Amino acid sequence: MALSSSPSYMGGEKALQSLLTTLRAMNAAVVCSFPIPFSRRKLNDKDEWTEGDMRRKISDALVAFSDAIRMYRER
Repeated sequence: MALSSSPSYMGGEKALQSLLTTLRAMNAAVVCSFPIPFSRRKLNDKDEWTEGDMRRKISDALVAFSDAIRMYRER
């Protein structure tokens, strides 16, 4: 799993692409990846996600990542 976050509208897209290139060169399995744009606007003063769609997207990504780890261990 690879995520990038940025206060800009790009969400760290270029950094994420660079990271993915490096991970692929290392033959790492990337289950999911996505940028998080305007990240400061999506957190409250307790650093909790306020946007439901992003909260669900991150939650779904963590579930997929956990499932991938479980499948890898069961091989």
